[in-house]
Amino acid sequence: MRLSVILILTHFFLILPGYGSAHYLIDNGLISAISEADSPENDPLANDPPENNPPKVGHSAMVWHWEDAFNSAEREKIEVWIQKVNKAAEKTLGVYPFAVHCHIYERAGSAEPVPWAHTWRYPEQSLHFYIDTKFTLDNFLDDWTAPHEISHLSIPYLGEDNAWFAEGYASFMQYQVMMELGIYSEEEVNQKYREKIKKITSYYQSNKDLVTVARNLREGRKHSPMYWGGASYFMTLNRILEEKHETSLTSVVRTYQECCRLKDRSLKDVVKSWDEIIGIPLASLLLKDYQNEPAREMVGLYLK
Repeated sequence: MRLSVILILTHFFLILPGYGSAHYLIDNGLISAISEADSPENDPLANDPPENNPPKVGHSAMVWHWEDAFNSAEREKIEVWIQKVNKAAEKTLGVYPFAVHCHIYERAGSAEPVPWAHTWRYPEQSLHFYIDTKFTLDNFLDDWTAPHEISHLSIPYLGEDNAWFAEGYASFMQYQVMMELGIYSEEEVNQKYREKIKKITSYYQSNKDLVTVARNLREGRKHSPMYWGGASYFMTLNRILEEKHETSLTSVVRTYQECCRLKDRSLKDVVKSWDEIIGIPLASLLLKDYQNEPAREMVGLYLK
């Protein structure tokens, strides 16, 4: 094991004695159909000063955009679906300090309720769902796509080089939101995390750092291993917070919405804000090892 891995684990032992085992989660290959279709200029919050975007009180405002023709019953079903997921996301991740624009498109003849979806950050913080209305409300609620995409908006756009972080974050959080929805129990979510890590471990048997491996996987269009390799960072961080600090990453993120979501502009900003909320530099130390240590040593930390 490399020196910095030993140092970070020693750091955890010093602050968090008894650092032990963990759990993981996994899904199907449909993850490759989801992406955060952003570019640096696509996030107005990354360009405007914080004072131009004052926090709003109450629930996140939802603005609807019906991009294709839907009848009243279809609209009602879609609105109930998104509002239920959004309410669960607010309980999990906090109330977003901006309006969320929701764009709905018809994709009839699909094999699943939401064959494709993405976020967009300009001119508004927006969600774009391509759906097949033949599916029932329960089918939509059981689908992970909306929890994944809504989770993206709880942190700023971080650039294509940091897609591993953004997609890993949304992949981790989608199940936290689905747990709040009552779709999965905590035990089931932890089992999913374990399965996900075991499924993608073979892609990370490299002496290159995990971030480099994840970026190469993205370039090779191996989206699911890239997503869940990135998600391992959040699984490990959350486990440490729960076991040794009597808090959780979702609790940190709820505070983050209030203090920092509108001011942060980069990955460095985000982990610095999380560290300030936590009180010690856990997020940044773990990120440093993901950026420098062999992927084969980092990807399984959550399972140890």
